[in-house]
Amino acid sequence: MKYTVHLRQTIDSDGKCELVAFKDLEQYYRDIDFLWKEEQSKRNQAYRDLAEGRYTFDFDPDELIEVFLLSDNRKSRKFLKLKSEHFYIAAYCMNASAHTLQQYEEMKLKTPGFERYHHAIDKVYMKFRSDPNFVKNYIQQKTTNDFNLVNYMAQVRAVTQHTELMKTIFSNGGMPGHQGIQLLLDAYRRYAEACVKPLNLLRIGQELSSGDPCPERTKSAAENKAILQPVLGSILDCYDPRIRNSESHLSTDVDTPNGQVLFYKDDKGHRELLVTYSFVELVNMTNELQHNLFPALVFTAGMEWRTMLLVITHSSREYKLALLKIGN
Repeated sequence: MKYTVHLRQTIDSDGKCELVAFKDLEQYYRDIDFLWKEEQSKRNQAYRDLAEGRYTFDFDPDELIEVFLLSDNRKSRKFLKLKSEHFYIAAYCMNASAHTLQQYEEMKLKTPGFERYHHAIDKVYMKFRSDPNFVKNYIQQKTTNDFNLVNYMAQVRAVTQHTELMKTIFSNGGMPGHQGIQLLLDAYRRYAEACVKPLNLLRIGQELSSGDPCPERTKSAAENKAILQPVLGSILDCYDPRIRNSESHLSTDVDTPNGQVLFYKDDKGHRELLVTYSFVELVNMTNELQHNLFPALVFTAGMEWRTMLLVITHSSREYKLALLKIGN
């Protein structure tokens, strides 16, 4: 009977509500009051404290939320700050989301074609948040793939830094075509490589929404493109995995007199022509990849992450139910 009296709602490992026993009901009701009463007033005060420097984090809120939601022991006291500092975390997530949105608006102004790419990609990401329970959405997205945004951003920085370095090589008077096209191909391959992980993530979202409960965690770039092309349409026209792969097989021929590049599949000494692109086509494809597809994949992944955390910390009942169990 005593056990039954102590039963209260929290969430299970998948983010679904369940009844569990709480050790201290007085603590449970104090936490209820803290998390649910005068929420807006508490958020506003936390927002002001952060803005005016009266409060600083001594932990990484994003990382702690992720570890907590993916943990099989959410009652651990190591997560106590998620509860005690909840309104500061919610205010931080609001600030971070506003900053990401500002970057997005700046990108739209800087690159007119970017918005069309973003909207197409975002429609696929929305398939990861089809459930009104955003904790459940977050857990599904994190556990069905190996994409890590923080690690991915290191790759993004390496690609963009390489591009800035390459600009110093190009002289004002230009350079011979065969040299320029080799540098162009190098840039294309780097950007195409940086598109592999986010496109693999999008493919998983598409397959989940199509009824596959357990998509393969990794597929080839060509398979990902084939699955996503019907959904993303022409924005993937600039992305050809054969160009990305050709360097490793030493199977690219630059035909300078005719202004074209031939890409071969090299199999034990036998070369099979896969595709031919003119210099002009490659320049256009590289521009689309560098200025539209790649930044749209990067920005949309970041905006998706920030949107998830904003909704979870501001509006998710399930998240608060999980917080109640910490230390109790």
